[in-house]
Amino acid sequence: MEIVAVRPVNKGFVKCSVDVSIPTRVGEKEVPFIIRRISVFEKEGQSWISLPSEKYEKDGKKQFYAYALFKDPAHQKDFQNELLTILNKSNAGSQKAPAKRQIEYEQDDLPF
Repeated sequence: MEIVAVRPVNKGFVKCSVDVSIPTRVGEKEVPFIIRRISVFEKEGQSWISLPSEKYEKDGKKQFYAYALFKDPAHQKDFQNELLTILNKSNAGSQKAPAKRQIEYEQDDLPF
């Protein structure tokens, strides 16, 4: 896994938003699979992530529909731990870290 972009947020418990590249195989080729806008949270010394999701309301309560998820929650925990380790080692999630770009096709604008 490689962090390809970091966007500091620093609102409430949201520390930053990151894009990651994960090597995957498609046929005979190894190709990068990009997950964009993973939110990184921090509260009282604890950190966690949230994969991209959409907020909606059901029965008057705020809910989130995950766009990406792991079938086994233990795998999501492993993914979270690895991502947080990479962020901590590179200090990429710090408040002073500028957004970094390592892929030429990165696009921040929404297509609509």
